[in-house]
Amino acid sequence: MTAFVQSDFAARCQLLQELSDKTVIARRVSHPDLQKHIGNLSREWVRFFLAHGQAINCPPSLNFIASSTWETAVKDIGMAVAATTRGEIDQPAFELLRFKIGLLKDAGALETVQQALKASANATASSSLQWLEIEYLGPADVIAKHLETNPTLVTRLQTSASMHFSTAGRIDRLAAGESAAVVEAITENFKKEVRADRRFWEQLFFCD
Repeated sequence: MTAFVQSDFAARCQLLQELSDKTVIARRVSHPDLQKHIGNLSREWVRFFLAHGQAINCPPSLNFIASSTWETAVKDIGMAVAATTRGEIDQPAFELLRFKIGLLKDAGALETVQQALKASANATASSSLQWLEIEYLGPADVIAKHLETNPTLVTRLQTSASMHFSTAGRIDRLAAGESAAVVEAITENFKKEVRADRRFWEQLFFCD
């Protein structure tokens, strides 16, 4: 990757976003040039994959992403692009596709979120609220700063954070009257739910 130029890579990502938009819009309005737009998107994706699809060809600006994570993420993006060309992608999935491609242009933001997620993993605390603050709410604050262009993701994060906060509070209140075994079981289930939700954000931000 000695010839790698970050601005060229960013322009390639921008082009992918634009071609994806044109394909979706052309299909929506039954544009006569739909097949042309599909072809343009398919060809550009093939070029992108050949240039960056393998870990060895990961852009130097993104070398903090684990090799296996990078290859899986690129394949996932490719599957979403293919679904776009076939007209088999719904609006939420399409927004995720555009967002993930956009993230590749901003290595600094991506690395900041990854650091927040990794630093907060496997937290220990004396209460459910304290654990939630470290494991989820802390990194959620960092993530939120990079979701301003995607209202759907902002709503998802806010809704999840509010729901988890409410549940953690109820568990802490239960701890004063229920048996330790009951509280432990409820707490374990709560943590599984939070970690499953957290995993969505880890995958979105290419975090291994």
